[in-house]
Amino acid sequence: MTFKITQVNHATVGSALKSSGMKRLIKGNEWNCLWGKLAHSRYKNLESYQKNNHIPGSFQLGRKDSCARNIARLRRRVGSARCVPFPRCYHLPNDLNELVSDMEAEKQPMFIVKPNASSRGRGIRVISHKHEIPKKGRCLVQRYIEKPFLVDGYKSDIRVYVMATSFDPLRLYIHDDGLVRFATEKYKAGTAHHKKKFAHITNYSINKKRDKFVENVDENSASCGSKWSLKAFRRYLREVRGIDDGKVWASIKDTVVRTYLACESKIYTQVKMHGAEGKCFEVWGVDVLLDENLTAWLIEVNTSPSLSSSSPIDKKIKCEMLQGVFNIVGFNPVDRKAYKKEKEKREAEGLLRGGT
Repeated sequence: MTFKITQVNHATVGSALKSSGMKRLIKGNEWNCLWGKLAHSRYKNLESYQKNNHIPGSFQLGRKDSCARNIARLRRRVGSARCVPFPRCYHLPNDLNELVSDMEAEKQPMFIVKPNASSRGRGIRVISHKHEIPKKGRCLVQRYIEKPFLVDGYKSDIRVYVMATSFDPLRLYIHDDGLVRFATEKYKAGTAHHKKKFAHITNYSINKKRDKFVENVDENSASCGSKWSLKAFRRYLREVRGIDDGKVWASIKDTVVRTYLACESKIYTQVKMHGAEGKCFEVWGVDVLLDENLTAWLIEVNTSPSLSSSSPIDKKIKCEMLQGVFNIVGFNPVDRKAYKKEKEKREAEGLLRGGT
């Protein structure tokens, strides 16, 4: 069995595949697993033993504007109570007048600006005045969740790893561990503090550059530093705060499932169109924020989430998650020569039947 990695060369991906008994293929297309982009036109020609790690239409989840529209569509159909906990969104420039009107109607408006297709926290900022609204380009503006759940005064978000192997039926696997990323400045509510980026933005790529960022150096100390494991965070909830962590985890999983339900039909249409059924799988990083009432709010969904092992805790969690992914997907060894011979035989029989 062989695998091929194109584009980003993640050591964690290669390590997990090798631990599953596969060998890396540098050239050629006789791979069992391709970790990298594949042209949609090629899915129909994949062999039965080949799988790619991208599902056509995954941008319906991964693009902030597309995901927001899908959730809004679900909310109109089923009502807010049954939909994903997701902040009100404004799509600029189309919703500019509505956004300005809503900001003017509030005493202390707090909104967060997000580029539609950006990553690693680039371009994200909190605004509280209408003159701060971006004047050019397309972006998403969301109502800011002003009362987050705090740990020792710091805001955090939770990265949950989710894999899908099918969208008809929808089949999801949620890894039981993840990463909790902390801001590096203590949180203070109110518009007077809205420009304190390192108190509001929890993204690792932004906070790691600060002197106050504390790196985790021991995988066995999963509740130290500016990044914890999800399991350590649940233990903190249970043992330090006296909170039912099982109930919180159930709420997070419910938010994840509702998010995928909102995008299910759009993605399945793409899968069907390109003949990709049974030939692909995908891993997403779903970011969730707990508010002071422990409601699990969806923040965003990341396609191609970072799998770099920047710390021992990253390496441990991501390698375990990937090993689970590859075991679930289930790559089977194939005798290439026998497979090709059998395929040619079936095709010849089909032609003969078609001509009689």
